[in-house]
Amino acid sequence: MQARYLYRVVVFGMPQGPWRSCRDQARRDAIEVDLGEYDDHGNFYLTVPADIQVTRADRLRWVA
Repeated sequence: MQARYLYRVVVFGMPQGPWRSCRDQARRDAIEVDLGEYDDHGNFYLTVPADIQVTRADRLRWVA
């Protein structure tokens, strides 16, 4: 079974959006809050201090 990964935008380790099932969705979240953009060549960049956090879905504990 292949591991499933989740992605979210963080700033200084604090989440800025929900967990997403694909990196492109997290990139769109970053763009929406002015933390990321694509350059003229199609490369994606995050502004400092943003990052995209990645974790395996089976390592998260969901709390309601």
